[in-house]
This record gives sequence, C-alpha cells and structure tokens, in this order.
Amino acid sequence: MANKNLKIIKGNKENEMKCIACESRNIKLIERIDTELFINKFIDERKCDLKSIKHIKKILPCHYEIYQCNCCGLTISKPMKGGTAEFYDIVYKFMPRTGIRWEFGEFKKDNADKCRLLDIGCGDGSFVMYANSLGIEAIGIDFNSTRIEIEKTINDKLRNIDLKNLSDYLAKLKNIDIYTMWHVFEHLEDPVLIMKCLQERSKEGAKIFLSVPSDKFYMSNKSEMPILNYPPHHLTRWTPLALEKIGKRCGWNLVKTKYEPVNGALKTYARRMVTYTVRNKGGVFEEIKRLKTQGKISGSVLSPKNDDYPVNMLGKIISRFLYYLLLLDGKKYTGMSLYAEFRKI
Repeated sequence: MANKNLKIIKGNKENEMKCIACESRNIKLIERIDTELFINKFIDERKCDLKSIKHIKKILPCHYEIYQCNCCGLTISKPMKGGTAEFYDIVYKFMPRTGIRWEFGEFKKDNADKCRLLDIGCGDGSFVMYANSLGIEAIGIDFNSTRIEIEKTINDKLRNIDLKNLSDYLAKLKNIDIYTMWHVFEHLEDPVLIMKCLQERSKEGAKIFLSVPSDKFYMSNKSEMPILNYPPHHLTRWTPLALEKIGKRCGWNLVKTKYEPVNGALKTYARRMVTYTVRNKGGVFEEIKRLKTQGKISGSVLSPKNDDYPVNMLGKIISRFLYYLLLLDGKKYTGMSLYAEFRKI
C-alpha cells in the first residue's frame, strides 16, 4: 500500500529500464518520493530535531521514481543511489541497535557446521558476535567507517571496506564458506555486481544467507508503507521470485526462503494502537472499525514513536485483546523479514 502522502504516478513507461532481477522490461512506474518528504517523515517518526538531519538532502537526489516489475514483483528505485556514509552516520543515531534478529535463529538451524564466515554490511557487529558464540570464525565488513570505528572498541573482528573494493578484499581472504547479508541487499546500488563478485571469488560449495524486508509485512500491507522502506534508505523491495531470478542470473541457486512469523509484530502494533489513542484522546475502537471496514490502520497509529509511552494495567488488557484481534486479521501477512539461502552453482 502506497504512503498516502506520496505523489502517485499511474501508467507504464515501457522499455525505459529493465528489471535487475529477471531482466524483464515489463515495468511500471508506481510512485515518486521527494527526498525532503523522506527527511520530514523520518524526523516525525524518530523524534529527532530538524537541524541534525535536514542538511543531508544536499547530498542526495531531489526525488526518486519507484518502478515495479510485473514479472517477478521486484520494486526498483531510479536513480539507484543510496544514502552516503554521512547519511547513515546521521540516520543510525536515531535507530536502535540491531540486537538478535529472528533470522539469526533460522541461520543457526540451517548451518550446524563450524566454518569461516563473512558478514557483509555488519553494522554494529551483532551478528558477528552471535556467530562467534556458535563457534563460527566470523568477521564483518561495513562501508560506514564511523560506525565501525565505534564498534571496534568492543569487537575487533569488524573492518571498514568500501563496497567498490569488495572484489580486492575478497581476493585476500581464504576459505570463506558462508557470506551473510542481513537487511543489506535492499540498500545496495548494484546488487547484481555484488552477487557476481561473491560468485567469482567464492570457493566451491559456498553459501549466501540473507534477509530482506518481507513483501508480505503486516505494517506495509495494512497501513502506510514505512518511510524507511523508501529510498534513499531502501532502493529495492524483494519477493521470493525476484531473489530466485537474481540468484540464477549471478550463479547462485536459491534453495530456501522463509517468512518471519507475524505474531511478535502484532503484539507491538496492538500496544502502539493503545498508546496512540491514549496520547491523542482518540478511540481505539474507531481504529478497529477502520481496520474492519477499510482493511487498514491509520499510518500514525503504528509509528515507532508510540513505543516509549507508558501503558497502565487497563491499557495492557486492551492491548492483549487487540493482539488477538489483529492475529485473526493477519493470517496472510508476515513479520518484517524474508529469509533466503543460496548455494553456489
């Protein structure tokens, strides 16, 4: 569902560009987002001040067009120009640490072997630490030098590597069995180049484990699309078919995909519905009616800025009731992540 504040552009622009996953030219233009709108929405959701983030619009495109492939479902941005290191230095100040993601547990189930692992886009190093705790020899790389320098004080297995130099860096490594990219793929300006680079530099039997935002994510389908699922933060939105197509194109077999269960997310959203209506003196049952009649919830209701508002015992009881209600409504939707495993062809 498109963000109601975005300008929607209907119609097709045939043959203007092709899908980076399946190479089809059957692509339609669906949206346009101004960078200033992204910044203003981010400020509103994350409660940061205008001065701390607004100047980054000077180093980003003025607007992005968003296309969708009618064959594999991949959504692509034009231009494919992501946030700079400075952009992420600013943005990550107002986002929580990664912590243990759902997909880390899935990786543990699918990989019982001790191995050498490279985590690409390691961020704060949460997964590197998790993998090391499993007896895996793991190192992480990220292009954000500021983040890496901060995190290296507690984890010396992290490195600052510009993705433009990834091929040269991989050539120096030996016997890497597994590459991981947790919520990194959607940020890449050229995912085909990265996948091909990994294929060319990897050993026989190598694997890639990655996760991307789910195309069936409850929040994206039942409310406004989260602003962080737009460029310059996310340049692509993936489906299982699109992952399969880009894998084959780049020499990787997609052997597994799995969606994160929606249950945990619904507990969060039920609480946000309660806190939003308390803060704004609105009726939570109005939102329930809206959900049942219109099939969606107001975008501001599910905003993360509602997370830190205290809830009393009555609010907790209502939140529990809402959780079961949303659970009934959310059977065909998922949690935040789509998990995938590739093996080298």
